Amino acid sequence: MDVQRNVSNKDKIQEIGAELERLVSENKELCLLLHMMNDKYTTLRAHVEKKREEMNSVNQSCSSHNLIHRQPIEKIKSKSTRILVRTKEDNTSLVVKDGYHWRKYGQKIIKDNPSPRAYFRCSMAPKCHVKKKVQRSADDKSVLVATYQGEHNHPLPGELAGVTSLPNVSSTGLMSELSCSTSGDRSLPAVNLDLTLCGSNHEG
Repeated sequence: MDVQRNVSNKDKIQEIGAELERLVSENKELCLLLHMMNDKYTTLRAHVEKKREEMNSVNQSCSSHNLIHRQPIEKIKSKSTRILVRTKEDNTSLVVKDGYHWRKYGQKIIKDNPSPRAYFRCSMAPKCHVKKKVQRSADDKSVLVATYQGEHNHPLPGELAGVTSLPNVSSTGLMSELSCSTSGDRSLPAVNLDLTLCGSNHEG
């Protein structure tokens, strides 16, 4: 009886030992698989981080590129000013006396207005990029419409030196009604001036 019991216990011990060996072997396989998955995860994460950095770099580059190309357009629009100048009935010139020196570089006929439009560029400083276009009003031939684009980077000559905003005209040339706007819209309010009272001007 005791012999049978000992044999039975021995068999159980062997079974438990075999099961333990199986579990140990299975555990080793699971550990190896876990290490492999961890290595793959680390590699994949590094790849994702690299791609994310590349995309951020491209986005920043595109944003900088767009900003650089938009700024000049926005700056021109924000520095656009239009003025209305009353002239004598017999005056047929397209000269607006605002105190600056201008060089005429073109003239053409615009649709819906028989009066030609003259184009001028400031000639007082080599790096001044201010432009001016002058045309008679289609509704009133005695009124000149002058549109300025840009901002002077130099002072006015003579007694008005130091004034750099647009338009720069002698205060004696201002009429009683005065309104000004810095916008690119053609419908903006205008500064009304009397050309016959303005100071000297050089346009050619």
